[in-house]
Amino acid sequence: DSISNVSPLEQMGKSSGQLCNNIVLLFFLFYRTANLYNVETGSNLQTLAGHDRELTHVACHPTQRLVATCSMDSTFRLWDFRETIHSVSVFQVST
Repeated sequence: DSISNVSPLEQMGKSSGQLCNNIVLLFFLFYRTANLYNVETGSNLQTLAGHDRELTHVACHPTQRLVATCSMDSTFRLWDFRETIHSVSVFQVST
């Protein structure tokens, strides 16, 4: 599997993090955002905001600058940082 997954539901009430391309992807259960931190400086590089409900999962590609977030709002978002102008694609999940 080329994408590493992190599930905060297994860590009720705790933060969950993942290291990708010298960037730490961190989010908290019951929050609607995830944050990207520089490993060397600890500075917040980007806050990934836009979901209407709490995040349930995050994943990042091990070699590309791509992050996926999944939320209880029945959407997942693909955050693309490969270009100078960053983009996000929103996908609706049907139940």
